[in-house]
Amino acid sequence: MAVERLLRDDELRAEKSSLFSLFTMLPKKNRLPTTTFDEVIKSGKRADSFLFSLTFLPNSEKTAYSAVVSKKVASTTVKRNALRRRIYEILHQLSLKNGLGIVFAKKNAGAVTFVEAKDDLEKLLAKCDRITK
Repeated sequence: MAVERLLRDDELRAEKSSLFSLFTMLPKKNRLPTTTFDEVIKSGKRADSFLFSLTFLPNSEKTAYSAVVSKKVASTTVKRNALRRRIYEILHQLSLKNGLGIVFAKKNAGAVTFVEAKDDLEKLLAKCDRITK
């Protein structure tokens, strides 16, 4: 009985690890450091969608984006980090033009599926001409 339980636990662990290996976050070199937030917010352009708000500087030699999820959007740290990872995964899947950007999650962003969030963020980035085709 104990052996069966161990085998079942191993299968569950393998299933979880394979599930997490499907999702890859935005590489650290493509994430915007917090030291440049002020510059992007002060002199950047802004666009909004139903789930996200984007502030960006289009003319930059590198591509770097950051995701911000406030406590008003998700009350617990676990939920905020999960939503932040989801945003980074979406940004990683898209081919973005050079520029610096900050994606702010709105209140409704935590209650939607990955596909809905991806569609909304993709439309927002396309509206701002931040996606290469």
